[in-house]
Amino acid sequence: MVGKPKRFVGGPALEGLEMEDGRTIPCEVVYAHFGFALNDGCLAGLPLERSATGKYAVNRHFESTVDGLYLVGPLVGSDQVVVAAGEGALAALDMKKRLIEMMG
Repeated sequence: MVGKPKRFVGGPALEGLEMEDGRTIPCEVVYAHFGFALNDGCLAGLPLERSATGKYAVNRHFESTVDGLYLVGPLVGSDQVVVAAGEGALAALDMKKRLIEMMG
């Protein structure tokens, strides 16, 4: 969609989205993503590799190219919370395995 939304159109049910240029786009459902800026300033200066898409490179356990530093979510791919939670769970399992090996 190109343009800036002005207001939702409809009564008890959504009928459309009025744009600032006067167009009305008919719709029954709107999924809004408001965007954000990554808060990754704390990673500056670390020898982290990035993928071709500009995200931080990680292995299959979400460990970065800095040993022991795990990165998930929008730092490595998806900005959806449920995906980041799953990635965090995988990272936590690897961390637990490493701790057990260190203590064993």
